[in-house]
Amino acid sequence: MQARAGVVCVDLAAEDDLAIYLWSTTAPWLPMRTLEISEGRVVLPAELVDAGPLLGQVFVDDPWVTITPPRWPDSSAIRIEQRGWVRDANGTRDKLARFLAGEGSPPTSGLAMPETWAALAMLREDAEDVATQRLRAALVRILAIHPRSALEALGSSTIPAEEMVALLIRTGLVNRSFSAEYTLNDLHTNPWVGSMVEVADLPSLFERRVVVGEERAETISYLSEQCGPVLFEVLRGSTEDLNSGYFDLNVARVHSLSKPAVDKMFEQFRLVPGALLDLDTRVDATIDAFHRRGEWMSSGAHQMLASESLKSLRLVRQSSKAIYNVISSRSEALDGVDTVTHPWMLLSMQSLTLAALARLDAHGMLAYSPLTTGLMEAWARMAWLCPKLVMTDLLIAEALVTYAHCGDLIGVENE
Repeated sequence: MQARAGVVCVDLAAEDDLAIYLWSTTAPWLPMRTLEISEGRVVLPAELVDAGPLLGQVFVDDPWVTITPPRWPDSSAIRIEQRGWVRDANGTRDKLARFLAGEGSPPTSGLAMPETWAALAMLREDAEDVATQRLRAALVRILAIHPRSALEALGSSTIPAEEMVALLIRTGLVNRSFSAEYTLNDLHTNPWVGSMVEVADLPSLFERRVVVGEERAETISYLSEQCGPVLFEVLRGSTEDLNSGYFDLNVARVHSLSKPAVDKMFEQFRLVPGALLDLDTRVDATIDAFHRRGEWMSSGAHQMLASESLKSLRLVRQSSKAIYNVISSRSEALDGVDTVTHPWMLLSMQSLTLAALARLDAHGMLAYSPLTTGLMEAWARMAWLCPKLVMTDLLIAEALVTYAHCGDLIGVENE
């Protein structure tokens, strides 16, 4: 479909109240537009004329029906071709929009992180054509210029949690360090992103503690509020509080119950998730994963993880016996469980194994990374289905690795 002189002709059966959602492919960070279709024609606003290809989704704009607009176009979207790209007074955004239009090279600075995430999120994850693959690779290179800024921008975006952590994995940024030379930043409004960043700052803050005492105190206070006491126990080298809240033999027994019985049982728990690493929060993440077990099995991703994650445990043990022991406790909790018949029961162990490998790699504690493209894709699928589980385990892994690499950075003896 082609736009001519700012007008798009839509060949549709005669129907009243038709409208179209429009997204810019050269500036996907811009809000979606909703335009009326009148007599089979859509008149584009001036800012979308000669602004590059658009994606459109037609719908019936019934005034008596409330419709929730989609965040992104689905597979039924139509592509409206036109020249150009969305112009922007900001040079970096303008260069990125021009690149997305297929003209020019991508930005070489990390000054358009939110816009880069928006462009990446719009790409279909299952697209395998060469053009999409090249575009995805170029966008990932922009994000990799400054992983910390990329993570902070992702946390500030409107991308939902299940997409956010999956994107972090697919881009490979989950394997990168989030430390920075300059640590006096605003505390992030996204608790998980903020906690990952502030834990990454602890080594630098400890080294400079005489000079940056106030900043260090503020960081520790933020982590206490967002993560709770479990994080501090782990950062001091104690892992006892981590020995609960994951899949075990009791969860396997629940699987055999009827859905009404399961729902009633979980309702009785009346969990009130609090800080990120509180037991109730971790159990809530496990319950969410339990409810998605069927989709996990249908995805086929468990087949990749079943053998590879176990092989990778040897690398974890070589790097840190303490981290290996925490993962092993999740394995030991499955004694008596038929994981061949129910491979979804391995989710808790696999999630922490992958998180530990990624963060060990980020801290330079692995001889080599075993996280192949196939493993990363399987992990991203896990993150899409079980975002709370994966995010919780990444935070646990960051704390475990920080202690293994640097020792106690917050204990009284280090004051």
